[in-house]
Amino acid sequence: MIAGLIDLHEAAASSPPAGPGEHLAWAEELAEAAHARFADENGRYFDTCATSADLFVRTASTSDGAVPSGLSVMLHALLDLGRVTGNDVYLERAARLLAGIDRAVVESPVGTVNAVRAIARILTDARFALVARTLTAEASGQAIASTLDQFVAMEVYASVERVAVSADQPGLVRLVLRIAEGYHVVAADHGGDGAQDADRSGLRPMRVGIAGGSGVRAYADYPAGESLAAASGGAGTGALGYKGSVEFDVAIEREGAWSGRPILVLTYQACSGTECLPVRTVELDVAIDPL
Repeated sequence: MIAGLIDLHEAAASSPPAGPGEHLAWAEELAEAAHARFADENGRYFDTCATSADLFVRTASTSDGAVPSGLSVMLHALLDLGRVTGNDVYLERAARLLAGIDRAVVESPVGTVNAVRAIARILTDARFALVARTLTAEASGQAIASTLDQFVAMEVYASVERVAVSADQPGLVRLVLRIAEGYHVVAADHGGDGAQDADRSGLRPMRVGIAGGSGVRAYADYPAGESLAAASGGAGTGALGYKGSVEFDVAIEREGAWSGRPILVLTYQACSGTECLPVRTVELDVAIDPL
């Protein structure tokens, strides 16, 4: 019912003149009733009321079959209420509901596919960042919180798997960056004070480098970033960043004595409109051979 009422509200809102919003009010009223009846003091939801006297165990079914479980449907309803109303209470409730079923989801992602679909929404929509923060900050829900904390906002692809480098001939690699929707990556020329590691705002500019050995050095033809000043209240506002798909070339040149197994690495920091993720360094699957 909550999901249907939200759909009716959004359909009415997209077809002016919009109605008085009664569908959304009813959805919120039902959500409050469901929370009062089926959530415990920790915000975890169950299939029955706490006062039910006909069951030995208060069940919380997570199985999504031909009909999805009530808990997974409620999870999506809470996400949608948070998205539509802007009320963070619903997102906090969604985080606690997810924390209550995290073990079942991790152990059986196929059997809890509708809950997994909710996690995919949380990972790919910056409007649900509060859910991930709530899970990560609290002791409960650690299995899913760990997964959310490891979310990779950018994928990196290289044009070659192996490159040969000599004193007279550098190796060339083209990198392709695929940045998740709702995120940007702090640009190499990020609009800060030009510091190598971080600007005054604490953001880390993107850098290509060499790790694991010596004898080579990487030079990147970084693209210009776009202004992020329009990001309302967003982390990194005023800086320059990359969005969507970005490509640029990297030259690998001989420098000094060869040692170890040099590898190409990329360090970056991804941000949404509300927060910045931890700085990450990824090793690129490009073998470097000396000539």
